[in-house]
Amino acid sequence: MAKMMKSKLKSLLEQMEFEGRRVTYTDIHRATGISIAALSDFGANKTTRYHDRVLGKLCEFLGCDAGDLLTYAPPAE
Repeated sequence: MAKMMKSKLKSLLEQMEFEGRRVTYTDIHRATGISIAALSDFGANKTTRYHDRVLGKLCEFLGCDAGDLLTYAPPAE
């Protein structure tokens, strides 16, 4: 079964950098305690479980909503 949720973390970080605020996975890790490996997996769409604690910490740090981090992508037929 194909993944139905897609991470928008990388594009959000790219948009922030374009706007003059460069944020790295290390910055996020230091502020939130989320491991760099987990952030890397999240950014690369390798995450299969989206824990509310992690999403909450990311939203708080980045000043965004969960919809800014994830999008629904129905599987192709």
